[in-house]
Amino acid sequence: MGFGSVTGSVNYSPNFYADSGDAYYYLLATSIPLPESFQVYGLKPIFIGEIGRQYVKDNTAFTTPDYTQWNAGIAVPVFGFDFKLQYQDTSLSDRECSNSNNCGARVLFSISKTF
Repeated sequence: MGFGSVTGSVNYSPNFYADSGDAYYYLLATSIPLPESFQVYGLKPIFIGEIGRQYVKDNTAFTTPDYTQWNAGIAVPVFGFDFKLQYQDTSLSDRECSNSNNCGARVLFSISKTF
């Protein structure tokens, strides 16, 4: 079992969506292999989690306030594919998200492969 990793990134745009000006997105992510007692049929699950923060200079033009997003879940690599089950949410209310529930809490399952 490895120790895992913590990574961070900063993304910047000098002219974000809808001419809303400077925008920054800060992200902190972690990936931690779970102990052998969590292994089933030789599969090695990994705890994954992220927290990010979006800042936009002109929130009126962007039509959404600055917000935080986060997720946590389990990833299992199988035959070169990554299977993930994650819970994700944001700090945005339905009203702040164009009166929709698109920014609300949800559970996602995904399959990906890196080439």
